[in-house]
Amino acid sequence: MERSGAQGVVSVKGESSRGTGWYVSLPPENHARTLAWRAAIVVICLAAWEFASGRLIKPFWISSPSEIWRQLSVWVATGQLWLHVEVTLSETLMGFAFGAISGVAVGLALGLKTWSDDIVACTHGAPLERRQRERLARNGIQTRLEPIARIEHDDGALSRIAFASGEALPRDALFFATGQHPQSSLAITLGCTLNRRGTVKTGSLCDTNVPRLYVAGDASRDAQFVVVAAAEGVKAALAINKALQAEELR
Repeated sequence: MERSGAQGVVSVKGESSRGTGWYVSLPPENHARTLAWRAAIVVICLAAWEFASGRLIKPFWISSPSEIWRQLSVWVATGQLWLHVEVTLSETLMGFAFGAISGVAVGLALGLKTWSDDIVACTHGAPLERRQRERLARNGIQTRLEPIARIEHDDGALSRIAFASGEALPRDALFFATGQHPQSSLAITLGCTLNRRGTVKTGSLCDTNVPRLYVAGDASRDAQFVVVAAAEGVKAALAINKALQAEELR
């Protein structure tokens, strides 16, 4: 044991499962002092926030802590808190859905570029991020953000896409992409990790992060095709059989 020059600080050098290391122990009065400093920092930040709201920043963008607390108290007293929570969650999910759909649409448009030089990405009112618009423009793909009113045809063959503005876009083919999410919370309940697309993250043999749990088909990470789902089912079945044999055989 070695005592450092700083008062009340003891450093001990010892062995552990991870090798030699240094450990620092602080006396109780130092812990109290640290907590006091943390509390002071929180108070200072709240005071600065209270001062800035309405003076340096418009309350419309950032309300003051006192106003937030007052409004929260009103909602709790009137029973409207959960109504506002529901609205906030709904708007958040809608924003996520719009972002997911626009991202899938951009990917589909870029993928079709190898088949035609005349590609138009229509988002049906969903916004596109600046980087998405710039990438599409670099690849010569037009974008139409306005809502689609209807799809027009001649004897069953696509002829035009009519927008809500009244303008029509002549087209010979139409591909669509929508966001996706599991209709059941079973995978989440079992502890499965999801990927950015909202499906279950699986390995090369359809295995998940949960031991002895395999996922195949549209609920997993691969292409959403019937033949792919069937192939994944076969891989999962073989992997399950092999895992069960490994548990039984000695």
